[in-house]
Amino acid sequence: MTDPIEDPTPAEPETLAPQEDSQEPEKETAPQFTPITSQDALDKLMGARLAKVRAQFAGAEDWKAKAAKYDELEDAKKTNEQRLTERLQALETENNTLKLGQMRVQAARDAGLPPSWAKRLSGSTPEELAADAADMAEDLPKSEPKTPLTQKPKESLRGGGRPDETRDDEIDIDKIIAKIPRR
Repeated sequence: MTDPIEDPTPAEPETLAPQEDSQEPEKETAPQFTPITSQDALDKLMGARLAKVRAQFAGAEDWKAKAAKYDELEDAKKTNEQRLTERLQALETENNTLKLGQMRVQAARDAGLPPSWAKRLSGSTPEELAADAADMAEDLPKSEPKTPLTQKPKESLRGGGRPDETRDDEIDIDKIIAKIPRR
């Protein structure tokens, strides 16, 4: 058979009651809330809180100065080779960024997209960029080619007022002059 399981809590009620001589700190009750009824009371409260925050960050400027001085000392400890290595890494990063930008512009141009759309292309190799540019170009509506301009002038146009009016080359200037009133 199995052994009976014992209850780990003692059965005596006096051991369950809190002991008065324990060293646990007593919980303080929070002061009751009193609403702010005047501007002076609000100013006093805000001033106290502001002073508390200023006291908390009083040494911040000293810490900033010490951190800057520490950075200078760490930089001075670096060897010339370390400085050149860091500079080389920064230049390589900048070079890679510029190359990627050029590849994007070239892929956009090859796909017939405007260069301003190059920044929307994603990918890190020329093949990925070309595929993305081709996908983007497929999604754009196709514009119909414009008809070329002809050098042939349009047939003589007529005025919109009276379609039976004579054409410009048939106008008799003598008749027009005769209609002008003279004084």
